[in-house]
Amino acid sequence: MRVYFIGCILLVSCWLMPLALFAQEEGRSLDAFPKDSARSVRIREIKEVFANVGHLMEKERNAKRDSLQGVLERLYPGFDLDCPDMELLPQEMMVELIEDYFKVYDVVRMNVSKYSYVLFNVKSENVRNAYVLPYVRSAFEQRGYGKELAEVCENVRWCSKTPETVKEVEALVEQYRPLQAGAVAPEFVLENRKGESVKLSDFKGKHVFMGVFSAEMDENEAISRFVDLPDEYNNTDRFVYLCVCLGKADVREVWRKQVGDKAGKVDFLFCDVEKCSFVRDYCISRLPRYIFVNKDGSLRDAWYIAPGMPEFSYQFGDKVPMNLFDMLK
Repeated sequence: MRVYFIGCILLVSCWLMPLALFAQEEGRSLDAFPKDSARSVRIREIKEVFANVGHLMEKERNAKRDSLQGVLERLYPGFDLDCPDMELLPQEMMVELIEDYFKVYDVVRMNVSKYSYVLFNVKSENVRNAYVLPYVRSAFEQRGYGKELAEVCENVRWCSKTPETVKEVEALVEQYRPLQAGAVAPEFVLENRKGESVKLSDFKGKHVFMGVFSAEMDENEAISRFVDLPDEYNNTDRFVYLCVCLGKADVREVWRKQVGDKAGKVDFLFCDVEKCSFVRDYCISRLPRYIFVNKDGSLRDAWYIAPGMPEFSYQFGDKVPMNLFDMLK
């Protein structure tokens, strides 16, 4: 009964949607449209219906996926993401339709990422680039070069027919690969609040946990939480905490006054973004950022979990738990 009711809602929405769209075109019928205009109206209608179904599936957890798929297949027989009319949508709407499509057709159950699915199943380079490239750029900035992203990048090399796309992805891999877990952490020389030079290698034999912030950032929750970590975990015999502050040379003195009275267990370091290679070497593009260096100088994670996140407390220590049993020890 629920499925029948949902089907009725979809059928009514599909009847009303074209009417609303046609009204915007001065009441002309679908047959009166030029061919491309009619196709554009149709794909926009499909986009709106998939959006409504996706919203319904999120709201009604008991909605049966197979039944909803059946309704959509009867309404739009043969439609999938390889439909040529996808290119008639603006990029933002194109991406939204793809996301809503995946809410209905759960490709994760096929053991493939959404982005690899698009690369292998969509012929249009415009659709591929609109959906995959923004993800790749954002994923590198947010999480670095991990296993899932490496798979997508490899699939771009296999599937993309756009040389510029392949070249951009390969350049990103080359830029971020040195920061993979297990790689040697890039050396740096930064200035502490006393004006003394501090190197990463000075702390070899101890784990180094760095929080990277803006030098012009006022005291906030993220900085306060980071500064409290040594007392919270009571592990300064094994850990060094470095608060790296990024800024131009003209804010150095102001920064020094701000941190000068912060007597504690965290070392504050200044990075002149116009001269120091730290930002480039660690691919810093978003703040705050957290970097974990093992006591042997290798990277545990150059995009570590932020303090305060649920996963942080049970992963922060000498070893990362390998399974749920280890987490509960």
